[in-house]
Amino acid sequence: MKKKLILMCVAGVLVMTAIIGGTLAGFNTSTESKGVTNITVNALGIEMLGTNSGNIAQASADDVKPGGEIELIKNIQNNVDGGYTLYTRVTIDKKWSDEELDASKIHLYVGSGDNKVELLAGVTVNNWIVWYSDAEQVIMYYTKPLVQGEVSQNLIESVSFDEDMNNSYVGKEVMISFSADAVQTIAAEDSIPSEWGVYPVIAGDGTITAIEE
Repeated sequence: MKKKLILMCVAGVLVMTAIIGGTLAGFNTSTESKGVTNITVNALGIEMLGTNSGNIAQASADDVKPGGEIELIKNIQNNVDGGYTLYTRVTIDKKWSDEELDASKIHLYVGSGDNKVELLAGVTVNNWIVWYSDAEQVIMYYTKPLVQGEVSQNLIESVSFDEDMNNSYVGKEVMISFSADAVQTIAAEDSIPSEWGVYPVIAGDGTITAIEE
């Protein structure tokens, strides 16, 4: 009988304070005091890597303001013992500390310049399929199986803010949280629908070419 392996890791919440018109001199961004927590099953796990992997990250006050942008890089590593190869999914949640404020003014990107791509439903970038997105959430699937020790391509590289943010956003916090889970590639066509509620289209080389409901 094939053993089904389900893994999850939860990264601490990234918190940023909005600066409008330079009214504040500076800011710190930080995770919650628990930092990054890895939840494993039978000493098996996946890990989220990248900037802000510790408890504190800093950026210029000129960046977190209307029209501003900050660097935020995240990727996934398969650090599972036993040589399991995995498919992985990441959920990104974004919101303001004041729930009345518009989370659609927060944008998530991969790339830069002419190659900058926003994480919107239907986009495939860096071998990540963006299956779902709305103002507050993005759900992504990595198309390639991750062998033990392998690190995915970046799932996010920057966060930007709309230019029309007004004084309602002064001093409000932006919270961006990341969670990841994974299933082993063995019997994935059965386990992915069972665990994630979607159906993968898997090519002969093991690459996921599409996600269907």
